[in-house]
Amino acid sequence: MSAEINSHERNFRNGLIAALSNRSEVPTLQEVEQLAAQMAPIFNVSGDLRDAINEALTSVVTRM
Repeated sequence: MSAEINSHERNFRNGLIAALSNRSEVPTLQEVEQLAAQMAPIFNVSGDLRDAINEALTSVVTRM
């Protein structure tokens, strides 16, 4: 994958953040990792998900 985030990954990151934003409590890293692993195939994303996981967790913690 190029250094630039493609549309599949951008949509995946936005979807992951949206899914986590609906929770009443801050999710754990393990919960975010599990959700990311479940959602990645839906958005046609593969490979290392750590950047997306960290971005989503940071975003959700900041909003809460």
